Formats: sequence, structure tokens, C-alpha cells
Amino acid sequence: MENSICNNHRCMASIPRIKNLLTKAREAGMLVVYSLTHTGDPSDINQQLDPSPTDPIVKSNVDKFYNTDLDSILQKNHIQTVIITGYAANGAVLHTVVAAAFRGYHVAVPVDGMPASTLYPEQYTAWHLLNSPGSRNQAVLTRTDLITIAK
Repeated sequence: MENSICNNHRCMASIPRIKNLLTKAREAGMLVVYSLTHTGDPSDINQQLDPSPTDPIVKSNVDKFYNTDLDSILQKNHIQTVIITGYAANGAVLHTVVAAAFRGYHVAVPVDGMPASTLYPEQYTAWHLLNSPGSRNQAVLTRTDLITIAK
């Protein structure tokens, strides 16, 4: 959630929900990986979601696996399931979820953590993730408040 692109009501409204999920993940000791646009800078990440000094950060366009070490980071940490949030639903979320599914990861996507500039791209993305041959068997839609994380 880079401030320079997360600057509309829908995106800003998702930050507290993502923050709550991030807090639960950190309390459970989960690996948290940040992604930025290809020109992004960590200083532009919304301060409510600041990365810790040890959190890996990858930079790419909409597919956060493309030309990054995201897959090797996940493999090195024996990750089999990922939770993907971010802006925008029809950009980074859609393409990163499909890329993760193609690589065999199970993916949880909280619909209240994948904002877009309007509701339609969010609806389309949800439909696509549930119906596309690339993601329909690997991705589940949920909400941030329905995700429980075992400690």
C-alpha cells in the first residue's frame, strides 16, 4: 500500500483491515513479504503497514513473482499457503494470485484487502479468481476478519 497510489477512499478504507491482519500475522511469527511497484520506495509504504527491518521487499510490476526472488523467499521458508492483499485488485492482486497459483501455492485472498478505484474491478477480480483455470483450484476468497492464524 504505497501512499502514492493508495490515495482514494476505497484503498484508504482497507488499510485498517489489512493492519489488523498484519498484526495477527506478526504475533504468530509468520513471514511477511512486502511488494512495491517497480519504481516504488519503502518510505512510500503507508505508515500503518510499515515493514519491519527483516521483512523481505520485492519490486515488480503487477506480477510480484516476475523478475523477483519472491518464489525463492517463499520456498526457502517452506511456505505452502500465501495470503495476498494490496492495491489494486485488478492489477497486483489478480496477477500475483494467479502467479502464485501457477507455482502451486494455496492462496487466500481477503476481498476487503484488495481494493481498486471502483467496485467493478474488485468484483471482476473476485469472479476471475474463482473461475479462471489458473486460480480456481488454488485460491479462496475470504475476509480479513475471517482469517485465523494459529500461533
